[in-house]
Amino acid sequence: LDSFRIAADIACAQVGFHTKALDFHGMPPPAPCLFEDARLRTEVIAAIADHGLSVHLVDGFGFHDRDPDPDHGALLDMSAEIGATRISCGIAMALEKGIDRIAALAEQAAPYGFTVLIEGIPTYTVGTLPEALHVVETVARPNLKLLIDTMHTARTGGDKLLAEIDPALIGHVQICDGPAGMPAGEVYFDQALYQRGIPGEGELPLVEMMACIAPDIVAGMEIPLRSLREAGVSDAERARRAAQGSFRVLEAADALRRTRKA
Repeated sequence: LDSFRIAADIACAQVGFHTKALDFHGMPPPAPCLFEDARLRTEVIAAIADHGLSVHLVDGFGFHDRDPDPDHGALLDMSAEIGATRISCGIAMALEKGIDRIAALAEQAAPYGFTVLIEGIPTYTVGTLPEALHVVETVARPNLKLLIDTMHTARTGGDKLLAEIDPALIGHVQICDGPAGMPAGEVYFDQALYQRGIPGEGELPLVEMMACIAPDIVAGMEIPLRSLREAGVSDAERARRAAQGSFRVLEAADALRRTRKA
């Protein structure tokens, strides 16, 4: 619960959650999952309110071949309970079947007022921005939009396409930095989950990317920093560094937008 104090201290207005108890630092044990613990969920809701925060995103509504046809009703109910406005998913199964499932999820989520987000993840069937855009255009529901993960998008060449996409189709950004190159599958997976970079300290064209996205779109930090944690850097200090880098990138992107309009 101390995470919410940290979020408020670094001037974050909103927070996000995952549907599963994942360890994004690469170090066991994983954190408890509020979607599996009603008492924890009550404590989290109170802590969010106490620190003047709100919930923007619940991640983890994925679609995999190994999973049965899901009924997301319980997760949607709990996401609404904590005050979320967006849920995100990826497709790691046959494309046509995955599109059908996302269409069903968007329909199921509509009465809650949720926007459903899909991102291209290179290790998934829908791995690039054009592929995610194809899903959004195929389903053609107003509550299905794109999630732009800066690492995934830039490493698959999607950064060059952002300026051509209808801004209204983008519903959320996950910001981080890192090397520009595309590593092999297992290395990529490890970096994505455990070791991303502080914005402005890597090789991704973050300022140019963020300048292509409407300034009212929420940018969430997805910046696991395992190396700093293993070096003894505290949770609060890692969050502070990530926030400082993110704010600098966003300010530079605002300046670039103004220059382009002048």
